[in-house]
Amino acid sequence: MRYRVNRVIIRSENAAKPKAQKSKYIADEFKALYPVKTSLDYGCGKLRYLENYLQNSDEVFLYDSQVQLSRQQKIWGDKTSIIEFSKTRNNIALFCGREIYTTQEKFDRIFCINVLSAVPILSVRWRILRNCYRLLKPNGQLVVTHQYRNSDFNRMRKMPNAYEFRDGYIINSLRGHSFYSTFSREELREQLIQCGFYIALTKIFDGTVFYLLDKN
Repeated sequence: MRYRVNRVIIRSENAAKPKAQKSKYIADEFKALYPVKTSLDYGCGKLRYLENYLQNSDEVFLYDSQVQLSRQQKIWGDKTSIIEFSKTRNNIALFCGREIYTTQEKFDRIFCINVLSAVPILSVRWRILRNCYRLLKPNGQLVVTHQYRNSDFNRMRKMPNAYEFRDGYIINSLRGHSFYSTFSREELREQLIQCGFYIALTKIFDGTVFYLLDKN
């Protein structure tokens, strides 16, 4: 998604990581999840964990901006777009842009993986969690991860093309402006509880918090 702040456009798609940079810790946690019919990847980016989702979901819905879904990238060895890739699979469907706030579709499980830290507007960031709650079926499950500490973040924060903004910092690069936040895992926990989630599991590894949540 893109956000206008301080007269600049934040391109959150710049924060998306490729499959080659998936976390082994996170991927291993996904293997322990029980099978479900439908899952939603909320902010699918570059499909970093799609293979993992398909291992325990009959159908996976992908959600992101039009820019992210339509741009050319390497997906499972082929140069294509997520839109074109989805047409070759009968177990993958898409949501784009504001559709995610109006759909009446409900899901057994939602993944929100390192998405919130790329959102510079607090009201939008926490609205994502409330929408996840709305989109889950009764007894549905939300999986959230957030990297709250990283040595790369500290290094980037000191670069001459970076400046502080709210609870993070903005970097101006050739690809445009990006935002990164390292808000605390306690703040995330508070927001999840306020949404009505029950925290079933918390794990911390290498500066990342992994929350497994049930819809009350």
